[in-house]
Amino acid sequence: MEIESTESNNKGLIRIQDAVLQCRRYSSLPHISGILALDVIKQGWNAGELCIVGGRPAMGRTGFVLSLMANLSRANIPVALLSATDTLNERFVSRAISAFANVETPVISADDAPFYVNLSPRMTLSFIRDNVKAMIEQKGIRFVFIETLQSIFDSESDGNTREGMEHVCHELRVMSREFNVPFIVTSNMNRNSEHREGYEGKAPQMSDLRASSAIEDVADSIILLFRPEYYGIYEDIDHHNLHGLAKVIIAKNKYGETGQVWLRFNKSSGTISDMDQSRMKPGR
Repeated sequence: MEIESTESNNKGLIRIQDAVLQCRRYSSLPHISGILALDVIKQGWNAGELCIVGGRPAMGRTGFVLSLMANLSRANIPVALLSATDTLNERFVSRAISAFANVETPVISADDAPFYVNLSPRMTLSFIRDNVKAMIEQKGIRFVFIETLQSIFDSESDGNTREGMEHVCHELRVMSREFNVPFIVTSNMNRNSEHREGYEGKAPQMSDLRASSAIEDVADSIILLFRPEYYGIYEDIDHHNLHGLAKVIIAKNKYGETGQVWLRFNKSSGTISDMDQSRMKPGR
């Protein structure tokens, strides 16, 4: 990739801001989410990356996705959500609007944000490939979100969970690399955490992902969502108040560090937002 000079009298001289914009135009730099606490650890999402976002029901998967989409699209990065449903209900629209309202430093207005939704009750791999290709060509999509991994598996199932899921994950990763965009795919988790006790027991683990070994082997990154409040846990071992908080666990990260961050979770809108991590330090 060639970076053009912005100063005709100083060949090769370029402002770093312009270099970043030009690199992003060619997907050479990772896209950051705009959620500072998360970006510090995750270091953005890379072109060609397959990221799985797992969580039990009510942990905030859809809110997490919508919040990321709102931040990215209001930074003028075209995003698309492919969802295994046949209707765009009022609840979803309301949550999307709330996510837009929470963007702290928008580049463009919500009305102009390149935010697209593609619905299909049958989420096959061929549907994903055909529609992502069309959206990239027609809308310049740079970020793809899909709900859910299991809906794709159900549409493609060959009767063997391990091999079938590995095939689905592999094909999604191939597509993400072929189209040179990040694929963020939500995933259901099994009930293992429901039978474990206490704060640490309820926290999700990669092994709780359905067909976890197949997902762990193929995914470039894995993020797990946890809301202790849902389980009636309102304090951690350091006596931090956990009301209205969600823990985001970066369990696998091929392109950066692993770790965890705390974000605010708005139960009424189902969306997430940034927060100061210092309030959750041990001993405080």
